[in-house]
Amino acid sequence: MRTETGNLNFLAIKYDKYGLDELFMKTLRKRINEYFTTNKISKFGNVQLAIKIVLVLLIFLGSYGLLISNKFSGTTDFLLGTICGLSHILIVMNIGHDAAHNSLSSNRNLNRFLSWSIELTGMSHFMWKINHNIIHHPYPNVVPVDSELNMALPFLRLSDLVPKRSYHRYQHIYAPLIYIFFTINLIFIRDFQDSGIFPKKCSQRAVKNFPVSHYVTLVLSKLFYVTYALILPLIFLSIVWWKIVLGFLFVHFIMSATEMCIQLPLHINEHSHVVKVEETGIIKNNWPVQMLESTTDYLSKSRITNFITGGINTHTIHHLFPGICHVHYVRLTQILAETSGEFGLPYQCRPWAKSMLSHFKQLKQLAVEP
Repeated sequence: MRTETGNLNFLAIKYDKYGLDELFMKTLRKRINEYFTTNKISKFGNVQLAIKIVLVLLIFLGSYGLLISNKFSGTTDFLLGTICGLSHILIVMNIGHDAAHNSLSSNRNLNRFLSWSIELTGMSHFMWKINHNIIHHPYPNVVPVDSELNMALPFLRLSDLVPKRSYHRYQHIYAPLIYIFFTINLIFIRDFQDSGIFPKKCSQRAVKNFPVSHYVTLVLSKLFYVTYALILPLIFLSIVWWKIVLGFLFVHFIMSATEMCIQLPLHINEHSHVVKVEETGIIKNNWPVQMLESTTDYLSKSRITNFITGGINTHTIHHLFPGICHVHYVRLTQILAETSGEFGLPYQCRPWAKSMLSHFKQLKQLAVEP
């Protein structure tokens, strides 16, 4: 099957209702609602989240301010740049992600405003909402729809449902070289491809015609990012220009490696289930089971990991209930694990290291499979 949506009507793709265990979702939803009611808490963010938002923004602004002050050595400036870069990941995972799902606050205007924090990292929050909320979230590990499966094409083969090329034979070896360009690709290539400015064969077009305002905002936001992240350091720092450019690239490599350590265990491993859309536009699975079979959690009981990653480590409950803020995911994941066990459904949680290793084993397996 082709790796693009082709003639399929994207918004008409539906899951097969056959075998849908409605009682499971009804029971799980009831227990989660009871959790919030019994504890008299909101499903949105809390004081802990507010403190974290302030802390993350202070790390971003503080590290950048110290960097641009030109009062430190080159080594210290690189460390400050790295801290600033890593704060971008914290911004997306802990602020922009929930805001884009309208789960950060009950105030939609506040969510809308804070979703613009994604622009601070060089990405478009508008394209993020389309790629993440509309394309990936309902269809994880669904070929050819899931944007996360298609993002590395044609360099990596992440499913046996897409064609194998000769160079895929070595993909488990060269994959890290692809992964360290993850953030560079997101900022400078993917947003333009998915907006239709750059060509891309496997680009999903949930929106075929973007308003002119989107293109204006996209260009201005990219200029803003390049200005503060690269041009101003070139102007204010007493460091030769090529070292600043090289430092900029190295910080992105560190950011990408960190992001990959957080995301790779989630959907592509030996235990994840990948399905395809039939010619009729039907997915031969039902929605809650696909969420369970395609997603793997790690460190699900760790509140520290939840705090740092914005609940990305408890990704299954997020796919099932994206409208709930991540600060609640540790407890809700326990409810999910108990309920899925009662119904004999496959909630998956494995040690982080094993899931990372499993990801590369899967890449190797896909490199030799026909």
